[in-house]
Amino acid sequence: MSEWKSLIQSFITTAGLIDVDQGTIIPDAYVAVEGEKIMAFGHRSEAATPDLSTSRLDFPDQYILPGLINCHVHLCMPSKGVPFYHEQSKDEALKNAVANLELELQSRVTTMRDCGDLDGVLLDFRRSIFNKPIPRLVLCGPPLAASGGHAHFLGGVADGADGLQTAVEKWIGMGVDFIKLIATGGGTPGTHPGYASYPMADMSAAVKTAHAHGKTVSAHCRGIPGIENAVNAGIDHIEHACFELPDGTLRFDAPLAGRIAEAGIYITPTI
Repeated sequence: MSEWKSLIQSFITTAGLIDVDQGTIIPDAYVAVEGEKIMAFGHRSEAATPDLSTSRLDFPDQYILPGLINCHVHLCMPSKGVPFYHEQSKDEALKNAVANLELELQSRVTTMRDCGDLDGVLLDFRRSIFNKPIPRLVLCGPPLAASGGHAHFLGGVADGADGLQTAVEKWIGMGVDFIKLIATGGGTPGTHPGYASYPMADMSAAVKTAHAHGKTVSAHCRGIPGIENAVNAGIDHIEHACFELPDGTLRFDAPLAGRIAEAGIYITPTI
């Protein structure tokens, strides 16, 4: 404990601390903080006596838990009953993003994985708050969609293998953390969740380009045809995975799910 004792700026005591790594609750807990880093935590009896200059905060009836992670958000969307396909200016999108971000923080979500903004507006926003530890934003820019496809209005239209490769290169150059493909239809009028938006070969070209730059690729997949294309293309993440059929019914495909698991593909079910 002597290594961090002189560096502590805050010493927090609490009724308990939720240890998500161990799946336990540490009662009568403490957390020692230096700047933006947690230096030590555990049962209060294990803590070194903090310096007199250290700020002390006591929460005898409350518990501490790590900040929550929302793995699929669209911060630019207005929500509140407004359709997903509502078109807006960049200024409107940024205002919605700030309002939604505040709601996330109030819900104790400190890391947000945005799965599609308007024309990369969140990339500039993140750069403007680069010196703040919270919120942590994981960004893909606009999702890459075929002409007229689901979410095409967000500014990521890319057609064919060449178009996808060019778009992937562009947005990686703009600073995205991952690439998002629209592999099936969705809530956008004129699209159908049960049908694939891109052939497997086109998706594979996008995946290979992103992987060459060390970036992962996610795919919006509601229908089975799109899920199959995504798996065959070597996708890293699947959003939704509803196992929807062209007639609108849902049918879990156990063999396909087994292939997803075997390939180590992560799914964000957005239930």
